[in-house]
Amino acid sequence: MDKASSAEKTFNFGLAASLSNVLRLLEVELVVEHNTGAVPFWGKTGHYSLATFACDQISGNASNLRQLIKANRNRISFVELDPKQIDEATKAAKQDGGFVPLANVADVIWKNVPSKVTGGRDTSQGQGPEHPVHYADIDEPRESDGMTLRDLCLADPANVSVKVWQEFYDALGHTKSKERGLLPFRVWQFFDEMVEAVVAKDLVRYVCAAGLMAHYVGDACQPLHGSVLADGHPEGTGKGIHSAYETAMIDHQATAVVAGVQEKLQTVARPANVASGHEAALAIVRLMDRAAKVVDPELLVDFYAPFSPSKAKKVTSKLWDESAPER
Repeated sequence: MDKASSAEKTFNFGLAASLSNVLRLLEVELVVEHNTGAVPFWGKTGHYSLATFACDQISGNASNLRQLIKANRNRISFVELDPKQIDEATKAAKQDGGFVPLANVADVIWKNVPSKVTGGRDTSQGQGPEHPVHYADIDEPRESDGMTLRDLCLADPANVSVKVWQEFYDALGHTKSKERGLLPFRVWQFFDEMVEAVVAKDLVRYVCAAGLMAHYVGDACQPLHGSVLADGHPEGTGKGIHSAYETAMIDHQATAVVAGVQEKLQTVARPANVASGHEAALAIVRLMDRAAKVVDPELLVDFYAPFSPSKAKKVTSKLWDESAPER
């Protein structure tokens, strides 16, 4: 184009500097190659937020423990809880083989296949040994009497046992490991590991176990991790609720989540200390029960169904407002 012609016409150009921004504005979700990342169970913001706050909740005469955890906060979680920064930091660490803060190693690393991520535990996405330890469908009734695992365990703490749970799952016909959620027992396992670390005076082992266990306690506080309706009704109604509610909504409402937790911690009654792995597992069952009473999984799924499977901010804002009266 010569100078004369260029002077006669002007053009306006818009630079799409970030594909993610374009997709967000269009309310379009990018689908990437299958099996390249972790399944979004809860979300990084949620897990790291809870872990960060937990580090500041050590009370009583445990001054040495407070000092130990305070010195290792950046190994357990992030002090800054901005979703974008957390996402970028964990992605970079995973790609470069760097250190991933402990509270979300279970999702970021272990839920990946070993050929994709060093330390991955899955044989294929959604099928590996890591997945059952993140949930427990404690609201699924058995046909013989309509009892659920939640009913049995709350009625008699002795029912928080491997044998009882195995027999329950057998009765339901759940024979595959991915169908036999065992979240409370995962916390039991890590509790015992922490006790053994104290006995051995191994502080590194203790901090590692504590940071990893924070992930599973975080899972237990989400109602969908304790429900057979984890990602909608069996026939598909409400599919997509899991990542929409537990990941996208938490990211979109990160500021309100952090502020709300800080406010609640000023007045909430502290739970009683637990003295054994079994007591820790029972406490997790009780936590899952409280979560389901605050936000009923069935009501949540039914409310979301007309928007399924969207994770757009206008949808997650509706989810947030719907559950607000219960928070």
